[in-house]
Amino acid sequence: MTKLFGFLRPNQWSVMLTLVFVFLQSLSTLYLPRLMSKIVDTGIVHGNTPYILRVGGLMLIVAIGGVLCSVAASWLASRVSGAFGRTLRSQVFEHVERFSQRSTH
Repeated sequence: MTKLFGFLRPNQWSVMLTLVFVFLQSLSTLYLPRLMSKIVDTGIVHGNTPYILRVGGLMLIVAIGGVLCSVAASWLASRVSGAFGRTLRSQVFEHVERFSQRSTH
């Protein structure tokens, strides 16, 4: 398993950036219910329409940010997985090329 991690080394910054984007997307997903509770507890209970619109706009911004982070993480992960597969196939092919063609029977 640790040998396989070595194939990720050329893309280590992309892997780290992917993890950051996934983390930020998770934070945005977890923050949205908090904002909704603020709308209900403060905006709806007190009839404060400007507050509802302001926090609703913030919810929209947070949701769009989460979507952008999710798309960026998926794009980076697909690039890293493609590079990982290409490198692994190349290494396996080079290893098989070194096999002897002599029969052992």
